[in-house]
Amino acid sequence: MLEGEPKRSKYEIMAILREEFRVKSRLTLSCKGMSWQSNIQKIDGLFFYLNVSDPIDLNMHKNVDFKFIIYSKLGRIEFNTYQVSDGEIRLDGFWCFTIPDSIYIVQRRISPRLRIQDDCQFYCTGRYKDGVRYKNILNDISEGGCSFIATNVDLSYHSKGSVLYNSTMVFGEYGNVVVNLRIVGVVEFRDDINEEQCEIKRYRISCMFLHKNSGYKERMERVVFKLIVDNKIKNRRLFI
Repeated sequence: MLEGEPKRSKYEIMAILREEFRVKSRLTLSCKGMSWQSNIQKIDGLFFYLNVSDPIDLNMHKNVDFKFIIYSKLGRIEFNTYQVSDGEIRLDGFWCFTIPDSIYIVQRRISPRLRIQDDCQFYCTGRYKDGVRYKNILNDISEGGCSFIATNVDLSYHSKGSVLYNSTMVFGEYGNVVVNLRIVGVVEFRDDINEEQCEIKRYRISCMFLHKNSGYKERMERVVFKLIVDNKIKNRRLFI
C-alpha cells in the first residue's frame, strides 16, 4: 500500500498530471523488478502516454500494475496503474497507461504562497461572534492559510489564536469556499503612504485554515492549485 497524502479527486489528479506533463517532470516506472525512465508525452481524459527507451513486453506485463514515481516540484508523487494492452492503444509509438484512480504525494514540499493581485479583488467575509459583519481583501494565499488586509479594525476581534468561524472565501470565477480561520499573526501594514494619511491604520492578519471536513479541504486545495497554475500561465505569457 502506498503512503503519503492521497489525492482521489479525478479533477485534481488530471490537473496535477497535466502540470507535470507541461513542465516535463522526470518519472520512473517499474514492474516485476524492471524499471524505465521517461516523462509524460501526452495526456487526455482517459490515458497518458510515455516513450521509453527499452520496449515494454506487453505479454509479460499484461494486466499487471506498474508503479510510477514522478519527481515533481510538489514532492515525490507515487501511484499505480496498468498499461493498456488489449487492442494495443498507442500514439505514434508511445505506450499508453490509464489515468490512476488515486495518487499519493509522499514528500510534500512547502506549498507556494501566491500574492493576490489588486485587480482580483478576492476577499473573505463573515460575522464576528457578536454579529458584526466583516469583509476584508485577501493579500496572499497558500494551501495552508492566507492573510488579509483589515483597516482600522478592533484588534479584540483579531487577537492571536482567536478563530473566525464560517468565513466565506470569495474567489470570483473560481468559486467560494467556507472555512474557519485561526489567526496566527497581526502586523501593522505599512506602504508608501504619506505621514498625513497614516490616520487610517491597516493590518495584515495572517490565518491558518481549519477545514470542517476533508471535502472542504479538497475544495480549497483545488481552488489554490488552479490559482497557482493560472498565475504561472499568465506570467509566462507576459514574457513571450
